[in-house]
Amino acid sequence: MLRISKRNKERLEEVKKLDVFPKVAEDCKETSTSGGTDIGADVLDLASATIDDSQYLAKEDTYFVLTKKQKQWWKKFHNIRKRATKDSYREVNKILQHPLGFASSMPSRSDSESHAPRDACRIFGNMPLNKVAGNFHVTAGMSINHPMGHAHVADLVPRESVNFSHRIDLLAFGVAAPSVINPLDGVELVTKITDKMYQYFIKIVPTKVTTHFVEVDTYQFSVTEHFSKVDHTKGKHGVPGLFFKYDLSPISVQVSEAGVPFGQLLIRLCGIVGGIFATSGMIHTFSSLIYETFMRRKRLTANEGIIAEGK
Repeated sequence: MLRISKRNKERLEEVKKLDVFPKVAEDCKETSTSGGTDIGADVLDLASATIDDSQYLAKEDTYFVLTKKQKQWWKKFHNIRKRATKDSYREVNKILQHPLGFASSMPSRSDSESHAPRDACRIFGNMPLNKVAGNFHVTAGMSINHPMGHAHVADLVPRESVNFSHRIDLLAFGVAAPSVINPLDGVELVTKITDKMYQYFIKIVPTKVTTHFVEVDTYQFSVTEHFSKVDHTKGKHGVPGLFFKYDLSPISVQVSEAGVPFGQLLIRLCGIVGGIFATSGMIHTFSSLIYETFMRRKRLTANEGIIAEGK
């Protein structure tokens, strides 16, 4: 074994300082238990602001395949999502509670089901965003900031080791309104293609919800999806990964719940009762007129018969 003395170590450090070529950061060389592939997730907006994932988001190795209980929960969640509205998600103006006995989050995996190697990465957390258009993306390679923005060290990651099959449990902007299911909640896409780019174009509308029980300043949004395979030889350029490109609408929406005063309720009830009496009186008068006309004709016919017999 070659031993380096303390004096030689000091000389080696001095030589390293003379190296003008940038090297890969040490934190980009860390390996993970899910195959040694690093995933970068960050935000870049039109204000040239970059939000690093290490400040606000957490990443952990996990399992992509669900357990039996988790599949049951996922099936119930999708049934609620389909029954909610024709758009397959609950709108902000229809704040409803989940059915009784239904957990608001996916059940955790038990220790007995956690022996297999973890084959996926879970990203979760909250991060502040500027109120300008931006791009939140998840792609291979740790991100490195530079004067022109930032880049991902994706060349060091083998393409065949990256698969961007994904499952979105929750994606919301602002304070989440109670029991509201957002358009991307519950989305699950599985692919065997490694060079796949998923793009979600999100239009965000600021919304204020005011009800008798809650008052929330939140954001609702609509989504347009576009998926493609990256193939530079065929002119299909891009970077494999997940890209959430969002933009804020200049128009805000206010949803409020207003009750009817008790006095106004009584006036409406009196109007309804009066209308019922007036309508019933008109029906009675009309039916009486028809009955009297019919009976009068009947009596006239009977009298004519009696006169004819007398002659």
